Amino acid sequence: MNINPYLWYGIRELSVVPKHFIASSTLATDQSKDWLDKNCNGRYAFGEAQPKMYDATTPFAPHIFWLKDTVYFEDTRDLVYYELIWSGS
Repeated sequence: MNINPYLWYGIRELSVVPKHFIASSTLATDQSKDWLDKNCNGRYAFGEAQPKMYDATTPFAPHIFWLKDTVYFEDTRDLVYYELIWSGS
């Protein structure tokens, strides 16, 4: 039986998003949340993305564009792997 040391020593899903984590552009779903536990090695957290900057020609208020269920990753390899699997779904 092989034990993954990343899973053995601590909790990987954090309740607070540290400043050095990188946001994914693909929103999380119930399926992708389950996939994260099984396929990624590093730590991650769920939060809201910062709104994009909009100019005066944007017809909507910026607060509409806050994204919930954004996944933040500590390891860029996990971010790239997540994006490759889930960005098209």
